[in-house]
Amino acid sequence: MCGKLLSCHSPPSGAKAGSRGLQDGWTGSKITAGNGNQAMSGLDRELVFGALGDSCRRALLDRLRRRNGQTLSSLAARQGISRQAITKHLRVLEDAGLVVTRRRGREKLHFLNPVPISAVAMRWLEEFDAVRLDALAADLE
Repeated sequence: MCGKLLSCHSPPSGAKAGSRGLQDGWTGSKITAGNGNQAMSGLDRELVFGALGDSCRRALLDRLRRRNGQTLSSLAARQGISRQAITKHLRVLEDAGLVVTRRRGREKLHFLNPVPISAVAMRWLEEFDAVRLDALAADLE
């Protein structure tokens, strides 16, 4: 059930993020603008890494990447695990800010939020991009 997380669509206005995690203009920003860098606390990073550490949750994110705005029923279809387990996984993803929701009547729609993934990627890519490869090779010799 593992997959690669690629580009995704932005949630519509009115979408809500979980109790923790990065948010952008949809619900109130914890992201710094200006130079394009995104601020993320250590706890937020841990929540994102923890959420991404499970193959079922990554599969849910992949399904949302392919078709954003799905209900619990559509996400649970052909997953091989119970709706209750899907609900628990979605809650972890919401708490990490990776999934945002919006109500449409009685339905709760789930949307992929790319902001936390971007923030984590930028933090790690910038950190390791600064290390010169030839310096690493010299250390190995």
